[in-house]
Amino acid sequence: MMVLITYDVNTETPAGRKRLRQVAKQCVNYGQRVQNSVFECVLDSAKCREAQHKLEHIIDKNIDSLRFYYLGNNYKEKVEHVGANLRSMLKGF
Repeated sequence: MMVLITYDVNTETPAGRKRLRQVAKQCVNYGQRVQNSVFECVLDSAKCREAQHKLEHIIDKNIDSLRFYYLGNNYKEKVEHVGANLRSMLKGF
């Protein structure tokens, strides 16, 4: 199923910036970055629980947030893209 993982990590402190890097690194293991803090992931339920568990242990739940949007298996009919493709823009980095 397609799962959209989004996050907002408070980066006002060095610890927050470290958490942000850790969250991004974990998300790369599960899917493709489509916007700065948004990843599209095709996962089965076990991998989804694994990703959620790992990410929850990185963030500070008092000031950071995670969102998981479950788009299911027919996600191609539910996603519409307009404008620049971030994946192609990031290839130079």
